[in-house]
Amino acid sequence: SIVRDLPCFDRPTDVRFQGSTLRIRADQIIVWISLSDEAATTWHPETQRFPAILDTGCNHNLVIREDQLIGLSGRIAGRLPHERKITVQGRPAVELGANLWLHRNRRGERDSFVDRPPFLMEASRGIAVIARPSAEGFPRLPLLGLRAFRTSRLAIAIDCPRCRVTIRPARRFALFSR
Repeated sequence: SIVRDLPCFDRPTDVRFQGSTLRIRADQIIVWISLSDEAATTWHPETQRFPAILDTGCNHNLVIREDQLIGLSGRIAGRLPHERKITVQGRPAVELGANLWLHRNRRGERDSFVDRPPFLMEASRGIAVIARPSAEGFPRLPLLGLRAFRTSRLAIAIDCPRCRVTIRPARRFALFSR
């Protein structure tokens, strides 16, 4: 598994990030990701890791505000190639070519990580970046959408009674195995 028994909470919680505290709403699944340019296929340890909401209703790889992209990805923000203009919930946005990296958690912990490289999620069709004037606080945190999991051939298991999430590579012929 890439993410193992990741807790989600039925109450608000806090995440410490870049010297500040972010309030996480109840029932939001937080995963930690990084961005790289789309040509990168090896992990560089100095790449910034940041929290994102796993949003199964989001039909993009990643939706992020322009100010978040600049603040979270630092030096690579200006190097991501422009793919095309799009809209996200009626807001103007652009798709930028990028790859995503899903960080491996310490089993049963949300904000602690194992000492292994993150999993490369090749973001076909790039990431959606909402332009500054129309962003107005949306999304509050970057949204990691279902497309990123589908194109990376990952399976997500959400155990609601236990409030745990596991993400792993999809098995071939999963319908036929038990």
